[in-house]
Parts: sequence; structure tokens; C-alpha cells
Amino acid sequence: MIIEVENFILVGTAHVAKQSVKDIKNAITKYEPQVVAIELDYTRFKSLMAKNKGKNTSFFTMAKEFGFSGALFAQLAGFVQKKAGKMLNVDPGLDMKAGYKIARENKIPVALIDQDIKVTLNKFSKLKFRKKWSLFSSLFFSGFKKEHRSTLDFDIKKGVPDEQKLNQILEIVKKEAPI
Repeated sequence: MIIEVENFILVGTAHVAKQSVKDIKNAITKYEPQVVAIELDYTRFKSLMAKNKGKNTSFFTMAKEFGFSGALFAQLAGFVQKKAGKMLNVDPGLDMKAGYKIARENKIPVALIDQDIKVTLNKFSKLKFRKKWSLFSSLFFSGFKKEHRSTLDFDIKKGVPDEQKLNQILEIVKKEAPI
């Protein structure tokens, strides 16, 4: 999905969809941007681009840096992404890698535009337990609610759902997990 907003072109991607790579390549070719912005911080960028991914940071090391629940959230999110990638036979993050590689091939500067993951996970760790549990259970269990099944039913292999479907999903998230 491509959205044009003034001088910006936003390309909606899924980290585990091959279609996202095509969408990125098409957008860069069509619009010839001055900069390609990637929703990553430097730490996650280095990790994503590392050739030797066999080395995982231990949970205890992460817990010291991000707090217990921040480390738990990071581990869970990583597990879900790896599982989805395995099911779809793709490497999670292929969209971001493609954006970087295509930009470099076309000699276009790259900007990493996400907040440092440490800040995000530390903020998550500082939430009260009740808020964390509410957020987690709402996001996890909302997919099982009968009222949300049709909205959450889409084929990730085809890439990011259309704008209408995304707006419906965001409404569910706002309702189920308000922050």
C-alpha cells in the first residue's frame, strides 16, 4: 500500500511478506525519492543486517538492559515474527533489508527513523503490571473474539491489507488496548 502525503511517500509493508519487497522496489523506481526512510533504530538495523545471526542475546542480559517485562515482550515479539517467517518461508525484516539495499543500489541516502528500542522497551517495563496485562491480553485475545474475526481475516502472503482493512484493525487495537 502506498500513500502520498505532501512531499512524503509512505509504503506500508509487512515484515514477512514478499509482496512488500515488490512494493518498495516499485515505489523507489516510480518516485525516485531523495531519501529512503526505514522504520528502524540503529541497534535493530545492525542486528537485521548482521550476517551471523546465530548469536542471540540472553534473556538475562536483555532483562538487565530493558527490564524484565521489556525483555519478555522483546522475546515474545521475536518468537512470533520468526514463527510467521517460517510459516511463510521468508526471513523476517525482508522489507526493511530490501528498502536499504534498493536505496544503496540507487545511491539514495537512507535514514533510520525509529526510536531506540531500549527506550521503547524501558517504557514498556515501567508500565504497571495491570496495564501490561490488559494490553497483552487485549491484543492477544481480540483475534479470538467473534466480532473481530472477519476484520482480522486477511492473507499476509499478499502483503499489507488495504487501507480500509488497516483502519478497521487500528480501530480494534484502539478499542481493545487503549494506552
